[in-house]
Amino acid sequence: MRYIELARQFYSVPRITAEDRVEFFKKLHDDVHYVGLGKDDVRGKAKLEALYQKYHDEKEEEGVTSLTFEIVHAAENGNTVLLDMRNTFVIGSNKFTMPFSIVLKFDEASGLVTYWQEHYEDQRAIGTPFVG
Repeated sequence: MRYIELARQFYSVPRITAEDRVEFFKKLHDDVHYVGLGKDDVRGKAKLEALYQKYHDEKEEEGVTSLTFEIVHAAENGNTVLLDMRNTFVIGSNKFTMPFSIVLKFDEASGLVTYWQEHYEDQRAIGTPFVG
């Protein structure tokens, strides 16, 4: 259960602004491998920070202004955790919630995240409009 608790801590840290991300990035291994939502595959904190800047800090229109996580199910095997979650986003005046499945792998010695992969069901496939 140690790694489930680390996963809960990881998702309790804000990550919207550059100031938020200072604490967030302390939970990541220097060589973290992030695979996100079918389009992003980056390795290393610097590249991940650049990705966050792209999606949050450098958007011409308003980006994500609020992001909350509700962990629904968690399973641990060794130093790997699988989470089923509901993530609630606010972008401009639009608020929407999406189901996500997350895989996190932790460094056993430091407890830092070494691998992070996000999956979500494309809501358009089942007729629910996707906002974002």
